[in-house]
Amino acid sequence: MEETVPRDAALTHDTSLRRRSLLAGCSAHAVHDGLTDVIYVLLPLWQAQFGLSLAQVGLLRGAYSGTMAGFQLLASRAARRWGRERLLVGGTALVGLAYL
Repeated sequence: MEETVPRDAALTHDTSLRRRSLLAGCSAHAVHDGLTDVIYVLLPLWQAQFGLSLAQVGLLRGAYSGTMAGFQLLASRAARRWGRERLLVGGTALVGLAYL
Protein backbone atom coordinates (compact mmCIF):
# COMPACT_ATOMS: atom_id res chain seq x y z
CA MET A 1 0.00 0.00 0.00
CA GLU A 2 2.90 2.35 0.68
CA GLU A 3 4.20 1.97 -2.89
CA THR A 4 1.00 3.29 -4.48
CA VAL A 5 1.17 6.67 -2.73
CA PRO A 6 4.47 7.76 -4.35
CA ARG A 7 3.39 6.28 -7.67
CA ASP A 8 0.08 8.19 -7.54
CA ALA A 9 1.90 11.38 -6.58
CA ALA A 10 4.35 10.92 -9.45
CA LEU A 11 1.49 10.26 -11.86
CA THR A 12 -0.32 13.40 -10.69
CA HIS A 13 2.89 15.43 -11.08
CA ASP A 14 3.46 13.98 -14.56
CA THR A 15 -0.09 14.84 -15.62
CA SER A 16 0.26 18.35 -14.24
CA LEU A 17 3.54 18.85 -16.09
CA ARG A 18 2.00 17.61 -19.32
CA ARG A 19 -0.95 19.96 -18.97
CA ARG A 20 1.31 22.94 -18.28
CA SER A 21 3.48 22.03 -21.26
CA LEU A 22 0.42 21.74 -23.48
CA LEU A 23 -0.90 25.09 -22.26
CA ALA A 24 2.47 26.77 -22.85
CA GLY A 25 2.76 25.30 -26.34
CA CYS A 26 -0.78 26.29 -27.29
CA SER A 27 -0.30 29.80 -25.93
CA ALA A 28 2.95 30.29 -27.84
CA HIS A 29 1.29 28.99 -31.01
CA ALA A 30 -1.66 31.37 -30.58
CA VAL A 31 0.65 34.36 -30.09
CA HIS A 32 2.80 33.52 -33.11
CA ASP A 33 -0.10 32.69 -35.43
CA GLY A 34 -2.07 35.69 -34.24
CA LEU A 35 0.67 38.02 -35.34
CA THR A 36 1.18 36.33 -38.70
CA ASP A 37 -2.56 36.30 -39.40
CA VAL A 38 -3.05 39.98 -38.55
CA ILE A 39 -1.28 40.91 -41.80
CA TYR A 40 -4.48 40.07 -43.69
CA VAL A 41 -6.25 42.75 -41.66
CA LEU A 42 -3.42 45.26 -42.07
CA LEU A 43 -2.83 44.95 -45.82
CA PRO A 44 -6.07 46.71 -46.90
CA LEU A 45 -5.48 49.38 -44.27
CA TRP A 46 -1.94 49.98 -45.50
CA GLN A 47 -3.20 50.04 -49.09
CA ALA A 48 -5.66 52.82 -48.26
CA GLN A 49 -3.31 54.71 -45.94
CA PHE A 50 -0.29 54.73 -48.24
CA GLY A 51 -2.11 54.66 -51.60
CA LEU A 52 -0.58 51.34 -52.67
CA SER A 53 -1.62 49.49 -55.80
CA LEU A 54 -2.66 45.84 -55.65
CA ALA A 55 0.70 44.88 -57.17
CA GLN A 56 2.53 46.74 -54.40
CA VAL A 57 0.38 45.05 -51.76
CA GLY A 58 1.20 41.69 -53.37
CA LEU A 59 4.91 42.49 -53.30
CA LEU A 60 4.64 43.50 -49.66
CA ARG A 61 2.90 40.22 -48.83
CA GLY A 62 5.51 38.25 -50.78
CA ALA A 63 8.36 40.05 -49.02
CA TYR A 64 6.73 39.24 -45.69
CA SER A 65 6.48 35.53 -46.57
CA GLY A 66 10.06 35.43 -47.82
CA THR A 67 11.33 37.14 -44.70
CA MET A 68 9.45 34.70 -42.47
CA ALA A 69 10.94 31.74 -44.38
CA GLY A 70 14.45 33.17 -44.13
CA PHE A 71 14.17 33.77 -40.40
CA GLN A 72 12.96 30.21 -39.86
CA LEU A 73 16.25 28.96 -41.28
CA LEU A 74 18.18 31.30 -39.00
CA ALA A 75 16.01 30.32 -36.02
CA SER A 76 16.97 26.69 -36.54
CA ARG A 77 20.65 27.52 -36.25
CA ALA A 78 20.02 29.79 -33.26
CA ALA A 79 18.04 27.03 -31.50
CA ARG A 80 20.97 24.64 -31.86
CA ARG A 81 23.32 27.24 -30.47
CA TRP A 82 21.30 28.69 -27.56
CA GLY A 83 18.69 25.99 -26.92
CA ARG A 84 15.16 25.49 -28.15
CA GLU A 85 13.46 26.47 -24.91
CA ARG A 86 15.34 29.74 -24.56
CA LEU A 87 14.68 30.67 -28.17
CA LEU A 88 10.97 29.80 -27.91
CA VAL A 89 10.51 31.88 -24.77
CA GLY A 90 12.49 34.82 -26.17
CA GLY A 91 10.76 34.68 -29.54
CA THR A 92 7.31 34.51 -27.96
CA ALA A 93 8.13 37.48 -25.73
CA LEU A 94 9.37 39.43 -28.76
CA VAL A 95 6.24 38.61 -30.76
CA GLY A 96 4.08 39.54 -27.76
CA LEU A 97 5.80 42.93 -27.62
CA ALA A 98 5.15 43.36 -31.33
CA TYR A 99 1.41 43.22 -30.60
CA LEU A 100 1.77 46.42 -28.61
